[in-house]
Amino acid sequence: MSSVTSDREGVEQVFKRFDTNNDGTMSLKELRDFLAALNVDEVMLRKKHVVALFHLINADKTEHITFEEFYKWWQLMAKTHFTDLETKMRGISHLYKYFTQFDKDQTGALSQEEFKQMYNALELQSSNKPVEDFVKELDSNGDNAITYHEIAKLLGYC
Repeated sequence: MSSVTSDREGVEQVFKRFDTNNDGTMSLKELRDFLAALNVDEVMLRKKHVVALFHLINADKTEHITFEEFYKWWQLMAKTHFTDLETKMRGISHLYKYFTQFDKDQTGALSQEEFKQMYNALELQSSNKPVEDFVKELDSNGDNAITYHEIAKLLGYC
């Protein structure tokens, strides 16, 4: 995309263009259609990659992306004119894969023990800091669990 709009009305027009059923939200299929229109590589249009991005954008964990969620994500991506979208999608996809693998109870959040297992399995021990300290840093809402969004935010994906 050579010229990326970041004004709310322009983004809303884009959103409405891909909201093909006019329900005011974006489904997984509509998100995929949007990505295809951006000429995202066919490999990145595979369901696993689109699902990971969908869950990243869909902060309220419903079955559809609201305009507000889309707009927030758009603003982040517009800063780089969407140039690193595919790279970010790869990272998001990997993160989602590992997150869901270690979210054994499928609550949508990693307990301290689940996070510790992921932390050790992925050999994230790059400092002398105990895993409990990482949990405290990542746990933005103080519920003693780490969500996909909390990790993604730390990694700069949202």
